[in-house]
Amino acid sequence: MYSQYAKEGRDNQLYDEGARLVAGCVPIDKQGRRVLLVASSKNEGEWVLPKGGWENDETQEEAAMRETWEE
Repeated sequence: MYSQYAKEGRDNQLYDEGARLVAGCVPIDKQGRRVLLVASSKNEGEWVLPKGGWENDETQEEAAMRETWEE
């Protein structure tokens, strides 16, 4: 299960050799024929593949689900 609350700040985010680790997803339709882009919540009019910081209190899968929900 993942948190349905947007997280802010980078205090709890994971890093590897100075690079911030991120998680995300590539949403596809049920037939697997089209990639679905998501409207950005931060930049109106932009379409994105959801991704963002992976935090130390969640699995990579939980981070990907949360980031998708946040967008």
